[in-house]
Amino acid sequence: MDQLPLYRQWVGSEEFSDHMPIYLEIDGDDCKPKAPFKFNYTQFKDESYIQMITKDWKTYVVHPGQSSSIFFAYKMKSLKQKSIDWAKNKRIKDEQTLRDTEQ
Repeated sequence: MDQLPLYRQWVGSEEFSDHMPIYLEIDGDDCKPKAPFKFNYTQFKDESYIQMITKDWKTYVVHPGQSSSIFFAYKMKSLKQKSIDWAKNKRIKDEQTLRDTEQ
């Protein structure tokens, strides 16, 4: 029991958007994430983004006794960082392509 983190999850309201955010708290983290998981829907039009998500999702396995909520929380945390890294690398590549085109 000492190895299982404390967690809770809840759904936020639609006050300011047509979306209902899902909040996850693990091991007593702040109730609200420091920065919510956001992405631009156009990323799904890029095959490399889809491949990155698919590969990441398949690499993490549920451990015996691990709840699906904990699994989902860790997957989203992993995907958040990988999405940030992917977007940064994509922007660098796009800027380089633009500079090469302009020369």
